[in-house]
Amino acid sequence: EDLEIPSRDRVAAILVAIYAQPIIRVARLTIDRITITNTTTTITLARTPVTLPARVADTIRSWLSEREAGMPPLATPSPWLFPGNPPSRPIGELTLSRRLKHLGIDCNQHRRAALLHLAGEMPAAILADIVGVHINTAAAWAEIAGRPWGNYPTLRGPVEWEG
Repeated sequence: EDLEIPSRDRVAAILVAIYAQPIIRVARLTIDRITITNTTTTITLARTPVTLPARVADTIRSWLSEREAGMPPLATPSPWLFPGNPPSRPIGELTLSRRLKHLGIDCNQHRRAALLHLAGEMPAAILADIVGVHINTAAAWAEIAGRPWGNYPTLRGPVEWEG
């Protein structure tokens, strides 16, 4: 972990390079998609909330604290995880992409690598629910990863059909 990299950029990089989010979705992510409790931090990127590992959760909490401290007093707080200028609008995707590019993170390349990795680790239906891609896209990534998950029901255990 490089503490020289601002928390905002670390969070954006994590969302692209680990959670396979397109930069446009990262730029428009709202803080209500993050839930922090005493024991867990979750983020909902598509339909299914994902519990974040401790280091990622710490980075997100750090950014949220910095974000809040740096916000001008507004009648309505900014809903955006990455507020733009003005804070009532999200950061521009091109601006965020350039920030990450400056750190050596090519958003498209890193997102594809993350999708390939995730597609090899979980069934396409789960990938689609967590990452927010279409099921056909998730299935295509699973094929590329060499894990078509055709045997997924057998991995879950016995299924008994009444009929």
